Amino acid sequence: QFAPLCEAQPELLAWHQEQAGETAAALAAWEQAARRATARSAHHEAQGHLHRALALLADSSAAEGASASGAPARLATELRLQLLLAGRLMATAGYGAAPLAAVYQRIEVLADALGDAGALHRARLGLEGFHFMRADFARAAELADALVGGLGPSPEPLAWLQAHWAQANLLFHTGQVPQALALADHCLAGWAERAARAGGAPARGLLLQHPAVMCHSYAAWALWALGQADAALARARQAVVLAEQLQHPFSLGQALGFLAVAHHFRGETTSGLQAAERAVAVCEAGGFAVWLAHARMLRGRLRAGQGDVAGGLADITQGHASWVASGAEVTLPFYRGLLAECLVLDLRPTEALVLVDEALAAVHQHGERHCAPDLHRLRGQLLLAVGGADAHVQAADCWQRGLAEARAMQLPGLALRCATALARLGAGQGRSAEAARLLDELLPVVAAGGASPDTAEAEALRTALAQ
Repeated sequence: QFAPLCEAQPELLAWHQEQAGETAAALAAWEQAARRATARSAHHEAQGHLHRALALLADSSAAEGASASGAPARLATELRLQLLLAGRLMATAGYGAAPLAAVYQRIEVLADALGDAGALHRARLGLEGFHFMRADFARAAELADALVGGLGPSPEPLAWLQAHWAQANLLFHTGQVPQALALADHCLAGWAERAARAGGAPARGLLLQHPAVMCHSYAAWALWALGQADAALARARQAVVLAEQLQHPFSLGQALGFLAVAHHFRGETTSGLQAAERAVAVCEAGGFAVWLAHARMLRGRLRAGQGDVAGGLADITQGHASWVASGAEVTLPFYRGLLAECLVLDLRPTEALVLVDEALAAVHQHGERHCAPDLHRLRGQLLLAVGGADAHVQAADCWQRGLAEARAMQLPGLALRCATALARLGAGQGRSAEAARLLDELLPVVAAGGASPDTAEAEALRTALAQ
């Protein structure tokens, strides 16, 4: 009599079935309601349905007792529900949220009991992401290596991609950027080849985000650090195109945020702000907490760069607070650097210096080295702005350290920024020939990768030195 209503609102049917004591039917309806909510990105609503189903399952299991015939079916039902819940928590609370880790630990137990290799892979991949977001790179690396080692001779293409992407992501954040780029590209090529052999592109990700989009996004960031500004922008755009083709809002919000990063690096504040605004809109609509925080911080930095310093500071402060509230530690050094730059624009260099020192302390604590050279560069600028008897000496030490670390990590794009600061200081102290040699080493390499504010500043300084 009420077929259309039951189809449109399975949660209403589930409630009536639960009250009638029809447990199996109610569980099926709660699961259907959660899947329907997920399909329209109503993640909080889906979580409510899943929590109701899990509570009902626990109550019924306790009432019935653990019969030999019923236990596997109950475990399989719980496994499906917990897997659904993990995706919703990842979207709304973030990869580093403590409740998400508890869900993945339960999934691991259930999958092991049922012998479900696919679910076990997902659980361990989720736990790897949790430890990564908490900046526990050693534990995350152990899990990522185990995932790759356990793939078997004929892994599903997307499972293969996810496991190898986890390794590439760790390489990037720990400062092994050229190696991360090479592995990300290997991931994309291997995924395409395996998908073709499997008869076409696989379904959307085993987890909430699509790792191919992540590969392109982080490749863009890596290319920038390597001094290839044009290639970096092209790859960031490629990530957005792929996310749009997949019709995958979570990946699109993430990709647009990385496109905003690429534009920010290139000094393209208008285009960057457009990308950040789109990222905020997508993430707000989907309730994607982590990437919303990222997008707000980029929007704030870009707004400040266009002169709206107060609005930019409000944005970036809110985004930073949300990122920390999610339990995430990773990438905080970079974000604190963005906030420090906004404070400089607000004529608050002393506060900015405190933030940069905190960021560098986190780099040393966790080993997240990819942004360390730029933090040293920024610290040197702030020491000069704050002033002091030996400010020039301290600033030069910062820039020398940043230059040495960038060279050690083979990042000419970041090395040029420190070299330009050192060259400007050297020229002001009567050491023009030394300053010119410093620029001549790095400028041709980075300029070949495309124009940017960094190359423009270095070229102008080199011309002045020649005169």
